[in-house]
Amino acid sequence: NYLMKKINPLRAFRYGLMFLTIVIGTTVGFLDRPERKNWTYLVAIFWGIAYGWIFPAQRTLQVTLTPRGQETEIMGIFTFVTQVVGWLPALIFSIMNEKGVNMQWSVSVLAWFLFVSILLLFGVGDYDAAVEQVKEVGEQEMEEIRELQRRLYEAQQGKSVNRLTDDNVVELVAKLIDRNLVELHLSGQGYITPKQLRNEIKDELLVSGGLDTKLCTYHVKYFEHHRPKR
Repeated sequence: NYLMKKINPLRAFRYGLMFLTIVIGTTVGFLDRPERKNWTYLVAIFWGIAYGWIFPAQRTLQVTLTPRGQETEIMGIFTFVTQVVGWLPALIFSIMNEKGVNMQWSVSVLAWFLFVSILLLFGVGDYDAAVEQVKEVGEQEMEEIRELQRRLYEAQQGKSVNRLTDDNVVELVAKLIDRNLVELHLSGQGYITPKQLRNEIKDELLVSGGLDTKLCTYHVKYFEHHRPKR
């Protein structure tokens, strides 16, 4: 955390990998015989420092460079790469160990992967410029969201001169019926279409009188034939 404040997370991550590479090299060169096995505890402290340095810098680097709205996408790529490539050093170490290769050479394989990572990190561009670019993209998206929210609020709060009231709607429907432009029937809850009226009459006749379908159809047709004309 101190290093990431003094220097940016990209440099902290890069230096952390360098430190871990040095620790691996020191481990391979120093713990070269059984008489020095007690020094393993001291070396393990430096391994812990290295991992405690690398992982926070790695996560901070990823979070600060992830554009707003693409968190799931970037995390998916990160998880995919770690699952596909992360097992490779351990696999090579296990194969060399099973084949009876000297442990010093087996452990040194890890340093080669770190060395390649460090070289790739030196090809990364300016961290501060990347952060500013991510912020600009995020601010543009947030500004669009705020504009949409403002328009929605104005539409909800504003009173348009072209908005129809309930009385206007009732008057308009009545005029359409008077001029035979639409065919609607007035029920207790509002206007319904002839088809809906026929269905409701059939349902009521069947429920109340237990009449069959043919008789219901006869009553409906009789009603339609004898209903008053406007």
